[in-house]
Amino acid sequence: MSAPTSARPGTAAGADAGSWSASWASALTALELDVASVEEMLATLHEDADSAPARELTPLPVADLGPIPMSQVERARVLLTRQQEAAAALAAAMTTNRRQQRLATSLHRSPARPPIYVDTAL
Repeated sequence: MSAPTSARPGTAAGADAGSWSASWASALTALELDVASVEEMLATLHEDADSAPARELTPLPVADLGPIPMSQVERARVLLTRQQEAAAALAAAMTTNRRQQRLATSLHRSPARPPIYVDTAL
């Protein structure tokens, strides 16, 4: 009897290894769709709020997939880079938003003063 060879520690070779790789591929696809949604939101950040469709990001299910298969490593690295760039862009957008909000708030705090002199024709 030969010992099973496995791509993932603790799993049997064959169908289990294929489903393990497929599970990782599926998880990476879900993450790619999520980051693509954020990238699209950032690209259309200053569109008219009434015409822009509402975007809702859904939390990804957390699963213990084990170590990533070597066939998925490069895809995961590219995705990580995209996520980091999107996170940096979101942080910059939030900072800009806070500055704009502070400015708008400060403009609304100052009550309009009535004119002291009225210029009229004689």
